[in-house]
Amino acid sequence: MPSRRLHLFIDREILGREYPLVHMYKDSEWVRLGRRHRVKHHYNTWENAYISCLLYRCSVKAFLSAELHDVFDADKMLSWIAEQYRKAKSKAI
Repeated sequence: MPSRRLHLFIDREILGREYPLVHMYKDSEWVRLGRRHRVKHHYNTWENAYISCLLYRCSVKAFLSAELHDVFDADKMLSWIAEQYRKAKSKAI
């Protein structure tokens, strides 16, 4: 599972800013369910639209952040590539 730091990095790189409340909401069930937390708040476009409106006044970019969260959680290889990119970029600074 990608770290919150990676999700925020993806937000910055793709959307131009971070949407931390989106990621906190989407992973809020982690404490209770562990790795199975994705059964709640993941892979539901309508819920992503709702939380982006609730948390960020119907921001399209917040909605895209929620959708990207689901994509990167679902695809381990994509997450690994993004993490390698994040590490390389942090070393270059």
